[in-house]
Amino acid sequence: MLGYSWTYVYWMVVMLPSTAATLLVLWLVISWMFPVKNVNKRAGLDYFHKEKDKLGRMSMNEKKLVALYAVLILLWITQPVHGFSISLSALIIVIFLYLPGMEIMVWKETVKTVDWSVPILFAAGFTMALAFEAGGIVSWASSLASAHLNELPPLWLAATLLGAFSLIRIGFTNMTAMIASMLPVALTFAVGTSFNPVWLGMICLAACSTGFLFPSQSIGTMTTYSLGYYTSQELLKVGTWITIAVFVFTLLAAFLYWPFIGLPIH
Repeated sequence: MLGYSWTYVYWMVVMLPSTAATLLVLWLVISWMFPVKNVNKRAGLDYFHKEKDKLGRMSMNEKKLVALYAVLILLWITQPVHGFSISLSALIIVIFLYLPGMEIMVWKETVKTVDWSVPILFAAGFTMALAFEAGGIVSWASSLASAHLNELPPLWLAATLLGAFSLIRIGFTNMTAMIASMLPVALTFAVGTSFNPVWLGMICLAACSTGFLFPSQSIGTMTTYSLGYYTSQELLKVGTWITIAVFVFTLLAAFLYWPFIGLPIH
């Protein structure tokens, strides 16, 4: 939509500081709200050593898999050199999992054991995004945003979009579907303002990641919640703090850090 292309390294430079700060807050909040009492460090170390001994030495397939991951990351980092997209690089590595000589996975077993509901759910999200665009919802929503948000100061605009997108995120079961559906709205709106649409889009992208309040907001949360280690109330308590942390760190990064590394506000 914008004629702008990210590189893997620059994406990391932009997003890593705020992500690392949010993870630190997550650790502090969990340690504060659910403190571990009567820790037996010796018993814990013995348990880890026993589990490590059970694993034994790294198998040949495990070594192959580590090597393929390393190649994948190298392909992502060197994208400007070879020109392969992020998804194409991943697809190439997946193909190598099944090639003769590698055979880390067997296709017939994969067909039976992989939970295909996950890619189907992602596909449904992209279908919803295309339906929004084809049905004119993207244009309507961006026009509505322009009518009410265009004159806001930068800080208020950023905070408003963060709040609005975080509320909408409650209705989506995965981040990918949310981005595919709503980011075109943000970019269409941004193009009609004096703000850098990439800068504004990144703020909305950060809001799309705030799926921490309810188990239904992400596949990972639904999986861990089903194991019964925590309740929905506990998730909501921790998730509220993490959502606030994303708000704060995104705003700090957007106004103090991103312009410094070449992502200006205007």
